[in-house]
Amino acid sequence: DPDGADKVLYRSGDAVALDANGDILFRGRIDDQIKIRGFRVELGEIEARLADLEGVGQAAVVMRNDDGLDQLVAFLVPEGGNSAGLEPKVLRAKLRETLPSYMVPARYEAMSELPRLSSGKVNRNELKKAPLAPSEITEEQEEPRTETEAKLLDAAKAVLPPQSIPFDADFFTDLGGHSLLAAKFLGLVRQHAELASLTLQDVYAARTLRAMA
Repeated sequence: DPDGADKVLYRSGDAVALDANGDILFRGRIDDQIKIRGFRVELGEIEARLADLEGVGQAAVVMRNDDGLDQLVAFLVPEGGNSAGLEPKVLRAKLRETLPSYMVPARYEAMSELPRLSSGKVNRNELKKAPLAPSEITEEQEEPRTETEAKLLDAAKAVLPPQSIPFDADFFTDLGGHSLLAAKFLGLVRQHAELASLTLQDVYAARTLRAMA
């Protein structure tokens, strides 16, 4: 249009951002839609938010089924090749500022480069099969005060992403838990006769292992 007003707009499916110079920066795709825990999610939207975080050069997110549960896994190429700043707990907290909990990945894997197809697109099928690196737990695990806390901790470790688990940390917002993990956690806890009265409502109300105990 001579006056600069487009009469027709086309949805490209690309997630982009404008830098200070007005240049368009490609952030990923927004048409890679999956369904997780009843919600439809655009993987490209998560990738775009990740790419905006400090220390993240490139990002790709896939849904995987590991240990019988569907979960979102983020594969990240760090800026400058230094993965030291890609702390999962920090990344998770930053994403929760702008995304609902069901869109926040449970695992974060650093890679030197993302696998790509001949077209240049990220090879998601390869990422779905890629081995996950053993998580390094750098924070010392807080010791339980009681036998009940010890049993709750064992159950939490069995279902949550590998990490140290503070007893006053929120199961959902701090530790990466969600409804399916809460149900799995409860099933393990209730194997102990003295804890069989704990309900899912109690988990949602108490939220921390200490409060549950």
